[in-house]
Amino acid sequence: MAAKPYLYPVRHPKGKVPDVISGKYKTAETIVQGSLLAHDANGELIVHLGGSALDVAGVALEGAATKPGWDAANSPTVFTGRVQEVSYAQADLDTVFTIRAESGGTITNPTQTRIAEEYGVIKSGNEWRLDLTDTTDKIFRVVDIDLNENLWFVKFIAAALEIA
Repeated sequence: MAAKPYLYPVRHPKGKVPDVISGKYKTAETIVQGSLLAHDANGELIVHLGGSALDVAGVALEGAATKPGWDAANSPTVFTGRVQEVSYAQADLDTVFTIRAESGGTITNPTQTRIAEEYGVIKSGNEWRLDLTDTTDKIFRVVDIDLNENLWFVKFIAAALEIA
């Protein structure tokens, strides 16, 4: 199985599934599956662009405007019951996520020497990647790798979370 080209939850060491929450997102916010999310001052979900200015809420499991009632095929009618929400895996200290990494704009394969190191993230197009050049605005700790599939397994660090 090849790695998905976006950030997503893969396992929970305590045998549970990741906590999934549905939250209201800010109007016109471009959220895609795998988006790193934060809350704005109004409590609405926005795209987290890296850095340490905002705490991380979680990782989007679906894109914006994908719930029932949005963009129904071949229908000009707006349906009732439409919600401006997106489901996301809550960022916590236990859930393991997979992500691709880059260094200086180049996709980088995992190495065992990077396990236990902490890095920030960078957004490239609609994909969030582990930024191996950012050791200041740390968001993730590398906890494992898969050399066969070139996967990086990461957990959020406490300082980056909305909830600890």
